[in-house]
Amino acid sequence: LELDNEYGDAYFSRGTLKLNDMQFNEAIADFDKALTIEPFMEFALANRAFARIRKHEFGGDRELLKNSEVTVLASKKKTEISETEKEKICSDLKPAIFLGDKAEMVLEAEEQYCK
Repeated sequence: LELDNEYGDAYFSRGTLKLNDMQFNEAIADFDKALTIEPFMEFALANRAFARIRKHEFGGDRELLKNSEVTVLASKKKTEISETEKEKICSDLKPAIFLGDKAEMVLEAEEQYCK
């Protein structure tokens, strides 16, 4: 990014790393930037949706147990996702699927949050 701050794949990759590290707001910001540069990046759309989903699933109420081989995440309570957030999630999942991301977890999330 220091060499080329208009390289969408770099923002996508960094966003994915942040998503996997549970830095949800930072991941969303990177996916936003990647999609500003490359609006039809289906995997950035899907990952941004999952960053929003995971933010609600694990935000604030997570317990982490982590060692070199495994990370265990647990949410203490089930949280409801607001209709506004569901709209954002679906506005990412639907075009991601249309553009070709047919991963099972993407299709399941679309079924769960967008129907």
